[in-house]
Amino acid sequence: MTTSACLEEKANQLASCERTVQLNSAGNHLVSVDTAKDDDKTQWVVRFDDGDPSNPKHFKPLWKVFLTFQMSLLALTGSMGSSIMAPSQSKIAEDMHIAPDAIALIVALFVLGWALGPMIWAPISEFYGRRWGILPGVFIFGLFTIGSATSKSPASLFITRFFGGIFASAPISNVPAALGDIYEPRSRGIAMAFVSLCIVGGPTVGPVIGAALTVNQHLGWRWTGYIEAVFVFSVFALSCFALPETYPPVLLKRKARLMRKSTGDTRHWHPLEEERIDSNTLNKFVTRPIRMFFTEPMLMLVAVYASFTYALVYLTLEVFPIVFNEQRKYPLLISMLPFFGIFVGVICALIINFVNQPRYARAVKKNNGKAVSEERLPPMIIGGVFLSAGLFWFGWTADPKYSWALPTVASGLVLQFHI
Repeated sequence: MTTSACLEEKANQLASCERTVQLNSAGNHLVSVDTAKDDDKTQWVVRFDDGDPSNPKHFKPLWKVFLTFQMSLLALTGSMGSSIMAPSQSKIAEDMHIAPDAIALIVALFVLGWALGPMIWAPISEFYGRRWGILPGVFIFGLFTIGSATSKSPASLFITRFFGGIFASAPISNVPAALGDIYEPRSRGIAMAFVSLCIVGGPTVGPVIGAALTVNQHLGWRWTGYIEAVFVFSVFALSCFALPETYPPVLLKRKARLMRKSTGDTRHWHPLEEERIDSNTLNKFVTRPIRMFFTEPMLMLVAVYASFTYALVYLTLEVFPIVFNEQRKYPLLISMLPFFGIFVGVICALIINFVNQPRYARAVKKNNGKAVSEERLPPMIIGGVFLSAGLFWFGWTADPKYSWALPTVASGLVLQFHI
């Protein structure tokens, strides 16, 4: 259960907590005694009014579209940063005297940071809002990106990449939650499709940009970090001024504070005001995902499947240079162009999600407006079949005797259907 749901449940149960049960003088039946008074706390819990424009779900459609675009850019900063240095690995290994096997840590450590970061940014987002859960991480990620670009030793490069991944995970983990704040379940899938395009498509665009910078004799591999930092800080500057807070409990907490100040009535309140981040809270956010993983079979299976398929994306990042640069002897930049085939595959996956959206909307309507997670599984079934076929196809045609188009189509139009 999310913090938002917990707070709502807490507010709804306050009335029952205010009642006591006493035994009458005969001692043979119970009498319920209501201790609620005129100033019953539940009457003063601040909520959104019907049609309240401050409710993120009531934002105007064009404003929602702009916010979706902006959040997609935030997600793109982290996803593209994971792979933009991948084409430069051989050059970095040569400059810093790193073993060929160890240079893969440039990508591996960044992705490891992605895995650990949400345990930090999730509680921050749930207590202080989406802006605090996203923007500080984006800014610090930009600083670590500059640190990677200016590194003089393998240790500093690996450390900055690892911590860069931790802070880059802030938008990756919290942008989907922010979209859930502003969209109803029936229309949320389309917005999530565009964010997924940036999350999964970013690692396919990054190598092309990185290769173009690496082969430029006036720039070099360090500019992969500089260009990424410019992009990160540009999106950060835009979001500082244009990204509003969307987390309802934080907005209601602010509304309660404003109502107390404007009316002088201190009874206005919201449950989030009583929540604090302490050692118990942090322990809950760390242990809860682990506990849910091992006690919820459906969650465990989906998580394992998603992790496996996403790992294949980064396996592809490492295999493409071997298939097209080392074996086929293509120049570095040319050997990265097949990544656009993967990007086309991501777009094809979006089309499948769009086709499934009307059917999902009907299921939500039938379920009284509540989300129906199972109705999103059919596209996953299609993706699972194409994923297996694509892996076999790519491996079979990776040999240089086959046309470059065959492994490109296999990895793009087939492998990336796992989205």
